[in-house]
Amino acid sequence: MGAWAGIDRTGAVVHVAAWGAADGDGSEADPVDTIALGVELAADGAADVIAVDLGTYVGSLSFSRAIAALRIEGRCSEGVIIEGTDLGSPTIGVLGGDVALRRVTLRGGFPASFAGQLEGGLPTELALEEVVVEDADAGIVASGSNTRIDVLRSEVRSTRVVGLEADGGARIVAQQTVVDDALRVGVRARGAGSAIEILDSEIRGTQVEELGSGIGVVIEDGADLLGVRLVVADGAGPGIVAGVGGTIVCEDCSILGNALAGVAVLDGGAVRLERGTVTGTVATLDQPAAGVGIFGYSEAGLAELQIDDVDIAGHAGPAVYVRGPGLYVFRDSRLDDSGISGDGVEAIVAALDGVPRWEGAIGLLLQRCAITHVPLDGVLLHASSVMLDDTTIESGPGFDLWRQSCAGTQEPIDTTDTAIDNGCAGDPREVTPRVEVILP
Repeated sequence: MGAWAGIDRTGAVVHVAAWGAADGDGSEADPVDTIALGVELAADGAADVIAVDLGTYVGSLSFSRAIAALRIEGRCSEGVIIEGTDLGSPTIGVLGGDVALRRVTLRGGFPASFAGQLEGGLPTELALEEVVVEDADAGIVASGSNTRIDVLRSEVRSTRVVGLEADGGARIVAQQTVVDDALRVGVRARGAGSAIEILDSEIRGTQVEELGSGIGVVIEDGADLLGVRLVVADGAGPGIVAGVGGTIVCEDCSILGNALAGVAVLDGGAVRLERGTVTGTVATLDQPAAGVGIFGYSEAGLAELQIDDVDIAGHAGPAVYVRGPGLYVFRDSRLDDSGISGDGVEAIVAALDGVPRWEGAIGLLLQRCAITHVPLDGVLLHASSVMLDDTTIESGPGFDLWRQSCAGTQEPIDTTDTAIDNGCAGDPREVTPRVEVILP
């Protein structure tokens, strides 16, 4: 096997090695010295596989016509490096057909890996397996309908804009993949029909560059994300955010140790969490009242939160913080041990700025939930209402239920026998400054 040990060379093969020659014929004994030359020899179905020996191969790869099926496979991702030379173009770009890349490192490029569809062209599919993407402006980007990228057992690290992105109706399916140390955004989808599925994967250490950045996941403008056993951890901004028109469904996910908010849904967005944890959100220097577990905000369009069987605990601020009219539903969940920042709302649940009564599928509902280790008030309402259905609140030094600024708002529905209703009397609890989540 020699230089190509471990490579699946089933079918017609072109061989590439750093020690090859520009005029090689691509055989095992006479390899070419660049991957680009290998692609030329494999053109028009002449080969199924390009086998690449250890080495650094400088130069971008572009596929601008339909490829029936071509696999570029290196000996190992640490030892086979494809280094882009033009920061304004992809290190590998696929604009038609079916291309697979296995066991290589992609370095540089904007993005490092791109798949898209030419106008009127054939569907585009790109598969990345055991691929490392590093030191690129953007990592893996799919754009346009009929475009799909599959990512398996790969790592995207140290990108400067975004790690994974789907836009314009494209689809990315990532499994057992890590997005690490991204600047600005780890994973993003935007545009109607755009979708990302991310399973058994991690997004870690997203960093801040500008206001609103440092976000682990951003889904907006008609796009969707399905996460299954996804970990979003240790980001310098919010963990996952659904913006206007974005929909996020996360099953058995762990949102850990992010800043400002673990989960946020904004005007016209929707988030559904089924099982999992949201823990350890920390405050930020510009918003010391933050460190919110789950944040919902509506002004122009209704936000939707559906939280089922989730542990929400150990945050610097409220476990749940919702502002304005929306559909905020928490069922069978445990809200525990909100911290007391000293600068913000000292309650586990805070509903501010006109969250209306539960009526017509609009409002805040806590059903079969347990609220424990209450720092001051269990539920604090500012010009808002809540429905408590079979929900228990462990008494704190304040009130189980505290209402203020009730003029002009509907009375809350309270079905908890032990809840104390102050009747809008007494000194107000501090509810400022307001928490705000901004998208980059």
